[in-house]
Amino acid sequence: MKNFFYPAYPAQAAEEKYLQDNVYVNRISANQIKKTKKIRTKKVVILACTLLLFAIGINAAPVKPAQENYWVTETGPRSNPYTVIRLYDKADKQILEILMDGYRLQATKPCMIKRLNRLANAGHVNAIAISSILGIKASRISSVKMTNELHI
Repeated sequence: MKNFFYPAYPAQAAEEKYLQDNVYVNRISANQIKKTKKIRTKKVVILACTLLLFAIGINAAPVKPAQENYWVTETGPRSNPYTVIRLYDKADKQILEILMDGYRLQATKPCMIKRLNRLANAGHVNAIAISSILGIKASRISSVKMTNELHI
């Protein structure tokens, strides 16, 4: 509970109230200044740490080597499932064409993308090697056409 005082005259009451309000305002201002300094210091520290981590991340980021060969897939609709994988070299010449009738390869999955990248840079491969690299049954591969000599 707040202590009430009974002033001797009304002007004394107004003066007391002014002094209490003024001291209260000054206390808030001092506290706000302290909080502002703390917040400003925290922001500077967080910004410095973020910039430091960003700089370290740029230096530590692995650089991917340029792949010599790449691949393109063509997948048919569900009513007529098939997949054609075409492998190309750095000069955009087709190296290999793999046909899979009755099977739709899910080339959008990250694990399959890694397997296709491995297949593109594998060298001379046959149907069994292709199936083991892609992780599918060898019976799924209908035909393999070598269109160019593979130079790796």
